[in-house]
Amino acid sequence: MEQWEEAEQRHKVEVEQIERILARPICDLSTPYARRLIERKQLLEREIANCERLREARQASAAGAVPKQLEPDQGSTKDAPKGFDGLGQKKTGLEVAKDSTGIMQADFVTRPKSWQEIEIVFLSDHRVEISIGDERKTYNFGELGFEDRRNGKPSFAWVMLRDLAERSGTLQRPAPGRTRASHQKRIEEIRRKLRTRFKIDTDPIPFNGSVYQTSFTIGCRRCSNT
Repeated sequence: MEQWEEAEQRHKVEVEQIERILARPICDLSTPYARRLIERKQLLEREIANCERLREARQASAAGAVPKQLEPDQGSTKDAPKGFDGLGQKKTGLEVAKDSTGIMQADFVTRPKSWQEIEIVFLSDHRVEISIGDERKTYNFGELGFEDRRNGKPSFAWVMLRDLAERSGTLQRPAPGRTRASHQKRIEEIRRKLRTRFKIDTDPIPFNGSVYQTSFTIGCRRCSNT
């Protein structure tokens, strides 16, 4: 294990410790101590997201498939690059390119500057529609990196993301115990994946002491296994 991977593991442990402290009933989030903890947690989460990007970049480099950054005026009718159709016409909105793991990497013609610009709507148990401005694209759980590679089914993190959608982005934190630890692990996994995909360092699902509330808009249009 490399040094950055060891640091990533330490950061994850520290984030969980901070979340446990902030969840205590006696913890007043308005105090300077609590604010320092929150700032520390945000810093650690940014570092974790950076480690995740480094891991994916190395995987792509090892496979010789490093995604290119698209330029607005790029295009050709022959050997169309990622982000362009077969006629050399540039696509719009949220575009994707697969890395060596088969996960769809999100690229933007116009990158969102904040989570508030993003809307995620579940069309079914397995598919979502992502909107950024006037552009809309649909993806399944595997294309967004939420596939359990052991069985090809949606990961537990995807199930929790859908739970958030059903509750309009708000999720109550469980009581202390094994369920809470599992809950925190899934939320942290969602945070890492969303930061990596959308390249936004701030927390997409902040915790206010009793509930998690998404910074982006999320909802559930339909509920079916399609």
